[in-house]
Amino acid sequence: MTHIFISYGRKDQPHARKLADHLRTNGFDVWMDDHIDMGDDWWAAIVRAIRGCSAFLVVMSPDAGSSRWVKREVMLAEDLAKPMFPVLLEGDLHSSELWALFISTQYTDFRGGNLPSDTFFTRLMERGVPRKSTPGVDFATQYRPSLKQDFDSPLHLGEGQGVRAASLLPPPFDWCPIPSGKVSMQSGKSSRQKHEVPAFSIAKYPITNAQYQVFLDAPDGFCNPLWWDYADHAMRWRSAHPHPESIALGGDDCPRTNVAWYDAFAFTRWLTARLTPHAMGREQGGGDNLALISLPTESQWQRAAQGDDGRAYPWGSQFDKSRANVRQTGLGRLTPVNAYPSGASPYEVLDMSGNVWEWCRTDHAGSNDPATAERRVLRGGSFSDFSSFATCDYRNTAAPDFKSLYFGFRIVLLTPAP
Repeated sequence: MTHIFISYGRKDQPHARKLADHLRTNGFDVWMDDHIDMGDDWWAAIVRAIRGCSAFLVVMSPDAGSSRWVKREVMLAEDLAKPMFPVLLEGDLHSSELWALFISTQYTDFRGGNLPSDTFFTRLMERGVPRKSTPGVDFATQYRPSLKQDFDSPLHLGEGQGVRAASLLPPPFDWCPIPSGKVSMQSGKSSRQKHEVPAFSIAKYPITNAQYQVFLDAPDGFCNPLWWDYADHAMRWRSAHPHPESIALGGDDCPRTNVAWYDAFAFTRWLTARLTPHAMGREQGGGDNLALISLPTESQWQRAAQGDDGRAYPWGSQFDKSRANVRQTGLGRLTPVNAYPSGASPYEVLDMSGNVWEWCRTDHAGSNDPATAERRVLRGGSFSDFSSFATCDYRNTAAPDFKSLYFGFRIVLLTPAP
């Protein structure tokens, strides 16, 4: 594409539109979001427009500096290495932490309501932005994609089918329905507390190397920093870690390890958007049962592993090394996620004891809000741990930025809020 993307704060819309009209009059194609509706496909349109732009122009002001939407747009443009043209409308470069990105970038001073001069047009052309002898085009109306265009896998709900993640992720993949019930979990050093768990579905297996690779390779996957935009600390993590870790251990059908909680949760947000795009707006508020696909809460994980009878292991009360990959098994390595069918839980969920610790959505204080920066719960034990760590109710925690050869994750399918 050939257009200039204009990012601005809402209070600056009149000047941004005047700027866009001035650029168009002088032969530049322009995109800004004041001609699209703020509906289901609104953010998808913005992402596509930034990806396709030849230059990214941000109107800097105190309002823009505090706007979460401007921050998202700037981070995406920065991540995609788009030529940046910051213009100062109000305040200075120290009025927002966001503008620190442009300290070493030549900005243009538009304070007082000034408009670009020929010098500015020359800078645009020097950075590869084409200019025509005729008026430019407003591209906004050409970026009204349908959900089907932006998300290759459409919504698949109804008639008991759930979400067909298998249409996007390579095998083995299946959902196991878990009925509502109660679990008894440790609360403090000595007491236990019962938790009601509404019905949900959980992935039969941990996410594999091949399945996570789909996220890494997708043009809207790991390369899009917006999947980390639910909290400032998650966005800082993504900015500091723009490239994924290499596969740690095992083949395509082994659990994906060396994944921080931040990245595991980003995977679930991407998968939600790909398979159930209508749900993404609900997820922004955090809490339970808002995103259709997520990491399991601690109580969901235990419910899927243990069922109703309080058993110690997914298969029963006694440890059996033939049913799980733990230290006593003697392998000392990862195994495929379907290697121990006899270790299934009461609901046919596999690999919940041993092989890899699994990240949960819950933090160490019991909150399921993804916006907290607290340590996150892990369950299940790993191939390097003794069986006592691989019981249905053993709890481990780690910082959300921690990566390990022994940490993986699986996903759950939730009922969206009405």
